[in-house]
Amino acid sequence: MIYKPFKDREVSMLGLGCLRFPLEAGSKNRIDRAETEKILDAAIAAGINYFDTAYIYQDGDSERVLGELLTKYPREKYMLATKFNPDPGVDIETAFKQELERCQTDYFDVYMFHNVDESHMDKYMGRPEYLEFMLEMKKQGKARNIGFSTHACPENLEKFLNWYDGFDMALMQLNFLDWKHLNAKRQYEILTEHGIPVWVMEPLKGGNLLKMNAEALDILEKAAPGRSIPEWGFRFAMGFENVHTVLSGMSSVEMI
Repeated sequence: MIYKPFKDREVSMLGLGCLRFPLEAGSKNRIDRAETEKILDAAIAAGINYFDTAYIYQDGDSERVLGELLTKYPREKYMLATKFNPDPGVDIETAFKQELERCQTDYFDVYMFHNVDESHMDKYMGRPEYLEFMLEMKKQGKARNIGFSTHACPENLEKFLNWYDGFDMALMQLNFLDWKHLNAKRQYEILTEHGIPVWVMEPLKGGNLLKMNAEALDILEKAAPGRSIPEWGFRFAMGFENVHTVLSGMSSVEMI
């Protein structure tokens, strides 16, 4: 495993996104504990030490499962990140307490505003008490780093950072299609210009990059014979100096 320095820690450049854990048969949001335990064990055995979840993932079951299954490991062995989203209608202080309880921890290594984009930006910027609470939790050591996940266009990302740019990290969508298609290039540049370390989500665009046509596959095969599409995707995302970890929503031991 490759690790990158982040503050006083070393973060694995491959992180586990915890939105796509396998579900119990017939359930839409009840996670299969037994299969997920195998995935987490395989991830940690492979050197992955960064786990990313959110308040709304599987209606909170993602956080609960992580809390149940990671307790057998020393807390300092892994980094746990989660997110606050105002859409469920819960205030940030209540949500934070619930998340600590669900995850069976007394602190988060990273705590984020979830989905800072055109439809959510004003919900964060218009409620300064959200940021004040995050900063207070950081001061108390309950949120050791604060950040945000974003799908915002470059102009709105700049607007958000002009409001506050003291975040410790940001999670953005970056892959070799969206580099130009969604102007991820400029988003990455903006975050780097503001001195904010970048975390990457959707390195394979939700699996869509696995569906490339024959012409595109032939070009890649000629460039690097035998290299898989996932390898292309992760090599691309990990190749940028300011990228610290790349998340993948791996849902099986085989994917790990």
